[in-house]
Amino acid sequence: MQNSKGNTPLHVAAELGNVDICNNITKRDHTLISFRNFE
Repeated sequence: MQNSKGNTPLHVAAELGNVDICNNITKRDHTLISFRNFE
């Protein structure tokens, strides 16, 4: 799932500095680590 800028929930959590959410997201779906946004 990506928004119009290509950001995944992982990108947004990282941008906001929420390490706990980043860890939870990657535990559930480690493939999101390889997604790149459009910027």
